[in-house]
Amino acid sequence: MTEIDEARYRNFQHYIDEGWSKEPKKTFQRVRRAAGTLGLERARALDIGCATGELIGYLATEFPAWSFVGIDLFEPLIEDARRFVPAAEFLVSDLLQLDAAYDGTFDVIFAVGVISLFEDEDAERFWDKVHALLRPGGTIIILGPLNEFGIDMMLRHRKWIDGKRGEWERGWSIPSRQSVEQSIAARFAGYEVTPYEQQLDLPPRKDPIRTWTVPYAGKTRQLTNGLKLLVDYYLILARR
Repeated sequence: MTEIDEARYRNFQHYIDEGWSKEPKKTFQRVRRAAGTLGLERARALDIGCATGELIGYLATEFPAWSFVGIDLFEPLIEDARRFVPAAEFLVSDLLQLDAAYDGTFDVIFAVGVISLFEDEDAERFWDKVHALLRPGGTIIILGPLNEFGIDMMLRHRKWIDGKRGEWERGWSIPSRQSVEQSIAARFAGYEVTPYEQQLDLPPRKDPIRTWTVPYAGKTRQLTNGLKLLVDYYLILARR
């Protein structure tokens, strides 16, 4: 395998360094509103790529009768999540390798900012797995970037940090809306895709991979980043 073939997502340290936001993130608030439309007094929910458990911590206050499971690839993140939200269950796991004992056990699945990690055949495996994890009638809520021009993009990058060139990473591939809708329609009973408008001005961060906002083509807050991408997010709800 080449160095690029072995690229992995490594951009996670800022979750630990920065900690939780004092106020719920606007993205989390939008996801919470979407979850509220499901009308579930009680539910079992999974957060894919839970990081330090911030989304679960917020949702647990909004839906106190729900139970939560969070998964992430990185042990340091899960250690923090277990400390911050002791009532939830947290696992160090790749979604695609999650134990089949969890299949058919979730009413709701959250996937915020993670679909860019699943490329090529793994993208189809992602949809197969989340479909299997949901109970009949369950819903997956996704917030992530899509390309509306019918282009699927797989991207690798490496950063220069403190004068040294880093290793190849992934995490910013962007699927086309058309491919995502085709994958959903083949597996799910119904779905909806809604553009997500950024609500706050975001400044550039120390890590140039993280997004910030610029005015562009009539938009007050166009998301971009050091990859020179113009990023448009969408909220996706798919019902099994």
